[in-house]
Amino acid sequence: MLERVARVLCCARCGGDLSREFPLQKVGGRLRFADLRCRQCAAGWAIREGVGIFGKPAPEPMDWRSDPGLFARTPDEEYWRTYLAALPPEAERGVEQALSALEGCVRGLSGLLVDFSTCTGHVLRRVTGPGASRELFVGLDPDLPRLYATQAALRKDRCYSRVSLAQVEPRHWPLRDRSAQGVVSFYGPSIVPYARTWMGEVARVLRPGCPFVFSSLLTRERTLTVRQAARLHLEETLTEPRLRQALEHSGLLVDSWEVIAHGSRWPRNPFDPLPLEGDPWSHVLVRARRRRPDGVPEAVQLLEPTTFPSAAG
Repeated sequence: MLERVARVLCCARCGGDLSREFPLQKVGGRLRFADLRCRQCAAGWAIREGVGIFGKPAPEPMDWRSDPGLFARTPDEEYWRTYLAALPPEAERGVEQALSALEGCVRGLSGLLVDFSTCTGHVLRRVTGPGASRELFVGLDPDLPRLYATQAALRKDRCYSRVSLAQVEPRHWPLRDRSAQGVVSFYGPSIVPYARTWMGEVARVLRPGCPFVFSSLLTRERTLTVRQAARLHLEETLTEPRLRQALEHSGLLVDSWEVIAHGSRWPRNPFDPLPLEGDPWSHVLVRARRRRPDGVPEAVQLLEPTTFPSAAG
């Protein structure tokens, strides 16, 4: 965890200031091990092997002298290749287009940027390599082992110098209000439940007018996928009207909405719980931004709802 990023951390429970308690270890401008305590509610958090741990429940104290390779994981590139191979060709192209588009958006931003649901760090690896901008990045994800794998991959690719990683409970981010100049997410709305709540966190940490850019996988209303989504608490983002409503409810206004791939029947896929086999699908790239405190959207006009494309379109 870069010390420059640690300065904007706060308690994930109440938003209070954090104190650093011993044991504490710093290496080259990074906090490698630290116990953190909220000055207001006394909640305990931690930094272990350079990764912030802010999920629930709060971590138990650990021996900071643990083996440096204790949490090392080998990134599973074979899993990613197998996943892409399971997609229909147009969906695979959509995923690659989404990555490229997110990369382009990030390179046009400045300041502290957040990658939510960072997973294996595909976006981070694209925007932090040689010749990239000098901005700071925070990767947030609920999966701690995966974050250590991402950390190893970023180090291997020499992309880690401006990145900090933190495990979070998606509905409670450990970042101060208005601390980020941009938030990106590679299909986070498709896989992270309780969207209206965590999108509220997006709006909270963004400075007014700053963008939230993400890709998402949608289906139509009145499908079996939508019925199943309610059991997984993903129903708020699986169709265009629902996703738009979730963004608006969270104080985020849509700037652009692009369908980058679509099909009439989603194939059998062992990796994605949704959409269900046979339902229509669409990959979208959305750029939204935080509403000003007075409600004025900074000359951004909300787009008219678009129709779900057909396979023949």
